[in-house]
Amino acid sequence: MPRLAYLQSHVRDLTRTIGEGVPERAYHCWSLMDNFRWAEGFAQPFGLVHVNFADRQQRTIENSGYSFAKVAAANRVP
Repeated sequence: MPRLAYLQSHVRDLTRTIGEGVPERAYHCWSLMDNFRWAEGFAQPFGLVHVNFADRQQRTIENSGYSFAKVAAANRVP
């Protein structure tokens, strides 16, 4: 759950700064899906959607992906 806590803290901070008058336009997650990284290869998953590279690249939405979708749909942190 560290990724979920990380995203929630960033969105809460973003909400706070907007309330303080900072002209924020958008927030983007670093990566939608797991992919190859030069330093770690495929070993470290980090996307909102997990890609199983060993099994026909099956994709599974992570809890952080569902949480971020709720934030986007509500346009606020629930």
